[in-house]
Amino acid sequence: MEETNNVLLEKVIEFLKINWKKIAIIVVSLVVASNFFSCGGKEDNDDGGLKANTWYTYDALDILHIQNCVVSNATTIGDRGVMVTYYPVCKSCREHGALGMAGPEYNYPVSETYYCDACGTTTTVKFKVEY
Repeated sequence: MEETNNVLLEKVIEFLKINWKKIAIIVVSLVVASNFFSCGGKEDNDDGGLKANTWYTYDALDILHIQNCVVSNATTIGDRGVMVTYYPVCKSCREHGALGMAGPEYNYPVSETYYCDACGTTTTVKFKVEY
């Protein structure tokens, strides 16, 4: 019985090693969908006094560094990457955009472009992982 459990556990671990990115995308998609359909949503546009185009460290996960956004959730994926859900923040008028997601990895930063409908400014949202 114990040998059967070990074989099953090894198969599950191997599956997770191969498919971790797909699983992460599914999990983040579920979080995004949950936030999208939840009542009340994001009620305030408080950016916490963030300065435009300035690097900040996400307190809950100090390996994640961000620019021009407010992080909704971030979680490590494997030993190199982070899945992030975030609200982009316009560098000009500080208006928040719709919830988005990104997956930066160590040595592979991610940049997303946010176009603000309120003022017409294009802002680059940046993410990087540093250990």
